[in-house]
Amino acid sequence: MRIGVAGPLSLDLLKDFLPGETLLPHGYPCPITALYARALLEAGHEVIVYSLCSRIQEPYWIEGTPLSIFVAPGRSGWIRMMKGEIQLLSKAMKAHAPDVIHAHWPYEFAKAALDSGRPVLVTAHDAPITVIRIMLYSRAVLVRIARLFLAIDVMRRARCLTAVAPY
Repeated sequence: MRIGVAGPLSLDLLKDFLPGETLLPHGYPCPITALYARALLEAGHEVIVYSLCSRIQEPYWIEGTPLSIFVAPGRSGWIRMMKGEIQLLSKAMKAHAPDVIHAHWPYEFAKAALDSGRPVLVTAHDAPITVIRIMLYSRAVLVRIARLFLAIDVMRRARCLTAVAPY
């Protein structure tokens, strides 16, 4: 099966599935999703990972078997909420046409996957309202409110949604 994994990923944890001394962007580090992608690869699946990186200016693509990597330029804060990054991810997902996309967190990666028209599973690793309550008096509260609206749209549209925490 050809599975897309979309979300923040520690790309260095996937390096041994790539040829030789392949250079990888720093990415948007998150070991959980990278270890999940590794488990899929070790189970014999073909995997395409989709992520973002604030340190690149142009989309980055490595096509391989059993692992392919697509990284779109990403920014931080409010700019990440812009349509450009979601559109780049969604366009790549349409072009690569995995059998299913597993999007992690109900934000930009899930929106891109849903916009791609491919079958999608969304896993919520947090609850946006709970995150806002925790961050209510931080400088990031406005960004979290914007992400809440993005998550509401994603959860309303997602046909298959899982959660890893009871809240």
